[in-house]
Amino acid sequence: MNKHNIFWIGFIMALLAISPGKVFADITDVIPSGDFNYKTRKAINVDIQVNTPTGEMTGLSFYSQGVDGLRLLDTRTVDGSGHFQGKLLIPAYLNTVVVKSRWLDNFQKISVNVGNYQLNAVIDHF
Repeated sequence: MNKHNIFWIGFIMALLAISPGKVFADITDVIPSGDFNYKTRKAINVDIQVNTPTGEMTGLSFYSQGVDGLRLLDTRTVDGSGHFQGKLLIPAYLNTVVVKSRWLDNFQKISVNVGNYQLNAVIDHF
């Protein structure tokens, strides 16, 4: 390394050492993509019919599917006719929700696409 390069390296290091480290940015210069928003969750309408041989009440569990497996989002109970209708808050990025239904020792699991903020499904325990 010659003396000229050593001088410039030392000069730059000295400038870095005495600079205040402030960064100035104008938020008006940031232009997010068209699909960006600040929502981290979205409310979806859920309409699920669970059919059992005896018409008993069952439980529903809603999951997201990731690389590490299933992550529980929420649990609900269907009414006496096996129907659940309501709203569910899910992560905004999800397009598919895994729904599990339990009736006695019988478990059913389905993956349902969330389209237009709707989750509709029929689960049979026969």
